[in-house]
Amino acid sequence: MSAHVLAVGEALVDAVHRPDGTSEEHPGGSLANVALTLGRLGRDVRLATWLGRDARGDDVRSWLAESRVALAPGSDGAARTSVAQATLDDTGAATYEFDLEWQVPADAGATAETLAVHTGSIAAVLPPGDADVRGLVEVARATSTVTYDPNARPAIMGDADVVRPRVEEIVALSDVVKVSDEDLAWLYPDRAPLDVARDWQATGPAVVVVTFGGEGATAVTAAGEVAVAAPRVDVVDTVGAGDSFMGALLDWLWGADLLGAARRDALRAIDRAATARMLVRAVAVAAVTVSRAGANPPWPHDLIGPGPRAGRRARNRGALMTLTPTEAWARLRAGNGRFVRDEPDHPDQDAVRRRELRSVQHPHTVIFGCSDSRVAAEIIFDQGLGDVFVVRTAGHVVDTTVLGSIEYGTEVLHTPLVVVLGHDSCGAVAATAHTLATGEQPPGFVRAVVDKVIPSVAELTSRHGVTGPIDPAVLRTEHVKHTVALLRGYSAAIAAAIDEGRLAVVGVVYDLDDGSAHLVAVDGEIGEEPAAA
Repeated sequence: MSAHVLAVGEALVDAVHRPDGTSEEHPGGSLANVALTLGRLGRDVRLATWLGRDARGDDVRSWLAESRVALAPGSDGAARTSVAQATLDDTGAATYEFDLEWQVPADAGATAETLAVHTGSIAAVLPPGDADVRGLVEVARATSTVTYDPNARPAIMGDADVVRPRVEEIVALSDVVKVSDEDLAWLYPDRAPLDVARDWQATGPAVVVVTFGGEGATAVTAAGEVAVAAPRVDVVDTVGAGDSFMGALLDWLWGADLLGAARRDALRAIDRAATARMLVRAVAVAAVTVSRAGANPPWPHDLIGPGPRAGRRARNRGALMTLTPTEAWARLRAGNGRFVRDEPDHPDQDAVRRRELRSVQHPHTVIFGCSDSRVAAEIIFDQGLGDVFVVRTAGHVVDTTVLGSIEYGTEVLHTPLVVVLGHDSCGAVAATAHTLATGEQPPGFVRAVVDKVIPSVAELTSRHGVTGPIDPAVLRTEHVKHTVALLRGYSAAIAAAIDEGRLAVVGVVYDLDDGSAHLVAVDGEIGEEPAAA
């Protein structure tokens, strides 16, 4: 069994009734929605729930499987699949009535590979399953991070005075708590939401996050409080928004290596900058969910677009971004590390991914590299279908079609990173060095490639004072650096995007022997500088 998150709680069918009188049924449930978000974001997630072996249960099982959510054994033991009647008002907000049966599957529980156990909502407070949930959580703390979202449903939970002590018990057992201001208003009608969050954080959790709907979210930690605004989007409805926010918190914590009992001290020490990044990720995921009908959290390709520092022109495009140039570079760095270690993940290469990309693409990086058959960018950086937008020419020489292709990636597809990828033993660089040393011109149109590399030699001689025969290895690196500079110099769009902070352009040299990619030039901010020559 691989590392995974275990979500424990309800999966059901939402019967949604709209203000115009129309209605429809679709799968849902708070814990199912959290698991769905994690599955769509590429995480291994298991759901311990309570479904019937009926038509509605079949719909829920298919819905979960399509988003890569595995059901824990015993999750199909219910007499019938539960139903939530969701009535939407004119703003898209939902109120609920429930026909629900809940208990924890007999064999559900954390294992040594369970990084986190998440629970909440009805499952954590509704008898008879609530006692089993608390028992599971108590045991899970030995191996796993515990996360909790009260996600109050007054229509089925009953009296707030009765529910409140149950909620507080699980809060004290948790490492991360997410709660909405509306939930806190129900549980503590005479108290300010952040006052409650501070008290909760003092009882044990490392992080307590309060969400404020379209206004954003605030986290309370030992390092202090951090607030972020939510992206402005056209709200279709709010069904599943808080659950997708919670799933995004777990996804970010996993990526930051802050899940698991062994990482509890590191999680308690989370600083304000990291907390802000976590919240930015979560509000962006939730914003996508509210922009479309039902509990329909985003896939990774839905989350690429202009970043929070983008200028007015970029922001008005209406896209969202949760990958900064730094984060996109980190993905490539991690992928190249796997490639070098001969431990590739081969991500996003299955039939599900192909279906996701039938009508849309949102790559996180443009890679402009050499056409050399040994320099396959997707393989070198262990990326999958739709992850990188690749432009290739012999010797990565620049012309107007190359500039147009790269601008398509940065301006239309909103990629936050451009990588210029050179390599050792490059035929175009070697041909240029030979021409300069002997005066012999290459045949045919190959000469056009050499002519495009020669300006990099001029850069060496004019700026760096290099004379005499030029080492091809030195020319290779200088040619990559010069190409990075050309992209800014030739393209006003690229230059503006870099200056606005929504794009970085980097130069990388690939080592054919050991497979490593070495950073040699940076224009923009990626959290790393090239090593000293």
